[in-house]
Amino acid sequence: MGIISIGHLKYRYPGMNKLALDDINVEIEQGEIIGVIGRSGSGKSTLAQALIGLVPNFYRGAYGGRVRVGEKVVRECPVEQMCEDVGMIFQNPFTQLSGAKDNVYGEVAYGLQNLGIPRDEIHRRVEKVLKKLGIWEYREKNPFLLSGGQMQRVAIASMLVMNPKVMIFDEPTSQLDPRATKEIFSIVEDMAKEGKTIIIVEQKIELMARHCDKLLVLEGGKCIAFGKTEEVLQRTDLGIAPPIYVRIAREHNIKTAQGRYPITAEEFLQSVKQKVNLSLDEKRESYQAEEVFRIQGMDFSYVEDSPIFSDFSLSLDARSTAIVGENGAGKTTLVKLLKGLLSPQKGDILYGRENIKEKTVASLAKEVGYVFQNPDDQIFQSNVLQEVMFGPKNLGMKNAEEMANEALEMVGLPIKHRPIPMI
Repeated sequence: MGIISIGHLKYRYPGMNKLALDDINVEIEQGEIIGVIGRSGSGKSTLAQALIGLVPNFYRGAYGGRVRVGEKVVRECPVEQMCEDVGMIFQNPFTQLSGAKDNVYGEVAYGLQNLGIPRDEIHRRVEKVLKKLGIWEYREKNPFLLSGGQMQRVAIASMLVMNPKVMIFDEPTSQLDPRATKEIFSIVEDMAKEGKTIIIVEQKIELMARHCDKLLVLEGGKCIAFGKTEEVLQRTDLGIAPPIYVRIAREHNIKTAQGRYPITAEEFLQSVKQKVNLSLDEKRESYQAEEVFRIQGMDFSYVEDSPIFSDFSLSLDARSTAIVGENGAGKTTLVKLLKGLLSPQKGDILYGRENIKEKTVASLAKEVGYVFQNPDDQIFQSNVLQEVMFGPKNLGMKNAEEMANEALEMVGLPIKHRPIPMI
């Protein structure tokens, strides 16, 4: 008998006509790492919430079928009882941190204190998990003043310290840099080796291929595939983009010794060595584009004597530019400065030939758009069309609705699919 059993699970959110989960049947064994993948809106997060009881005990709605975790039937147990056996890490750490404590150490210890764990044991467990996640040095800092990635690690620590049997990660690396992402997946593997069962909802398919024992594929609320990772990723009928190694191997008919396409970098390189030598001719072309932004001698800090940028200069042209760096390096701060949401203490930021200091955020909005790291910070209307129309209407554009419809079509949200943005 598996540690998680899902039988004929169906669920529909209140006020919605379509099932978010449609007849899901899955058995999961102890110690397995299960990856849940699928397109946006396929039901991944809803399924994760059904395993801890938020669906239906918190969100309500129409519910059918049965979910069992260990000896507990989810529908019959309050969420607080399910939390004794199941920990869940949300995509957005802001929704997970309690705010009851003003430093990282207290935030991570908070759950243990509520359970009446002895003080010495609390200290031992908190210190161990903070060091394991690389945030021991931030233990005295306010968690809400950390970067998004650092805050996510605090949220993960607050669950790990509780030592649940099942851990559910809902896109836990969405705000982490590559090194921190690798560390999190390493911790996930260590937890599985200790006998914990891991459920991961994640978009980074290369990581899922490397670390997950099995993949569960959702489409329109239905489970369209569930099996060993290497077998699921061979299929071409699931509507998912496989890892790049599978795509290249399929194009060149490169297979492993087992007769399948390689799913990881290591498998791919080994298979290539056995068959062919591939060479890629890189063509470099000189390219000049018009300058869009120029930063000159900029200083910026949130707190005095803790500079984020010091005498910083940069030129950005019309080409696509990736801003990379570790969590806390200043990536989000830089783009907020370019948008005018923050102002430098020294130096200038030019957009074209105009100094951003002399322009308001509203006047920049027509030419400089900004998508926040967390969409919850950006969405506030009651329906999708009104949300997308809000900006054009406030800029006085007469064809705001037409523009909104075109934008929604472009991102795959046609007129007939207009759920409330918060769902």
